[in-house]
This record gives sequence, structure tokens and C-alpha cells, in this order.
Amino acid sequence: MKNTRTLATLFAVATAFAATAATAQTTPAQDQLVAPITQQAQGKSRAEVVAELNLWRRAGLDGLEITDMSYERNVAEYQRLRSGPAYLAEVRKLGGDTSMLAGEPAKNQAQ
Repeated sequence: MKNTRTLATLFAVATAFAATAATAQTTPAQDQLVAPITQQAQGKSRAEVVAELNLWRRAGLDGLEITDMSYERNVAEYQRLRSGPAYLAEVRKLGGDTSMLAGEPAKNQAQ
């Protein structure tokens, strides 16, 4: 139940941040911390979104508050996982198509 509330809170914060980003003034440090939460999900498959959530949890961010001492370190770990082969492996494990993801060659590409 707590995990569901935490996840709902994160998405609510991300939505609120996105809605006010044009007028809000944030520091570069705040932008860097919030960026992983507010990544645009439009056009992503279910497998991609679930893979990101799984990596978020693997990085230890599930249940952490932005004010926790280890938050920045855990965000860095999430970004490392999300930008590397762990993300592709997670999407594949969930049955997602990785042919259109960065770092994956397009399948059936005409020469």
C-alpha cells in the first residue's frame, strides 16, 4: 500500500511540475533531481514504462523522499541503469520491442 501511495505521489509531483515548469523558477540542482521523474512517457510502450519503474526501484528510489541524504546518489544509479544495457534487458524481459530504442539497431532495415 505504501509503495502504491509513493508511486502515486511521484506521478502527482511529476504532473504538477510539468504543468508549472514554464512559470516556475528552479535551480539547476532541482532540475537534475526532478528530471528522471518527469521524463516524457508519451509514445512509450507498457514494457518501457514498467522497465523504467523496475529500474527506479532497483536503484533504491522507491520510498525515498527528495530530501533523503542518499537521493542524489540513487538518482545517479537510476540514470546509469536507464541509459545502459540494463534498460534494454528489462524491456526485453517484459516482452517489449527494443528495435526503436536508442542503441538498438533497427530490424529489417533496407540497405
